Amino acid sequence: MKRILLSVVFVLLFAAQGLALPCGSTISVDTILDADMTCLNGNGLNVGSNVNLDLNRHTITGGTIGSGVNVQGSGSTVHNGTVVGFNAGVLFFGNNNTGHTLDLSLAKSYCFRLRGNGNVARDLTTHNCKNIGVSGKGTSVQVLRVTAHSNTGNSIDVDGDTLLIQDNTSNSNGGHGIRVDDSIGSTMAGNTANGNSNSGISIDAQFFLITGNTTNNNG
Repeated sequence: MKRILLSVVFVLLFAAQGLALPCGSTISVDTILDADMTCLNGNGLNVGSNVNLDLNRHTITGGTIGSGVNVQGSGSTVHNGTVVGFNAGVLFFGNNNTGHTLDLSLAKSYCFRLRGNGNVARDLTTHNCKNIGVSGKGTSVQVLRVTAHSNTGNSIDVDGDTLLIQDNTSNSNGGHGIRVDDSIGSTMAGNTANGNSNSGISIDAQFFLITGNTTNNNG
């Protein structure tokens, strides 16, 4: 029992002090990444609840499976770095998580996938994703100041009620620039969508506030 407890303490300190982590590590304390990571056979990092993960301007690179950062808890933050590849670059399966100041590209399915209520994607870039740039499903999801370009499918695609989709830029994507479906009481404000192959902005919603959006040269 003492050996097991000592091992757990060592792993937590190892993460919190900003050292290199092996692929597939599970993080349960605030962590500063200290090196780039290449993880071709599964997840890069797994994150629990109430964790601040600072990628510290490093890059996590994957293949076509798993997630670069896989958040299965709630109340966590992932920020300040780059994720390339994986099936999903960053995945939230929990509530009230935030991702910001990220560069996400070349994911097989979703560069950023949010599943749960109150999750936030803000101040980040998705590009050259093989399907969707930002995919959200849940109540009170927020997508703010995201730049999404050159993605194969829709750049921003969100389902749920009381959404806030604001001040995003979606250009030159292969699907819709911004798509919102099955939504009640949401807001779409200050977005720009240019040169997308399908609609610049596509909305299927009720009691929806739409204001200050600009679209040009979309399909």
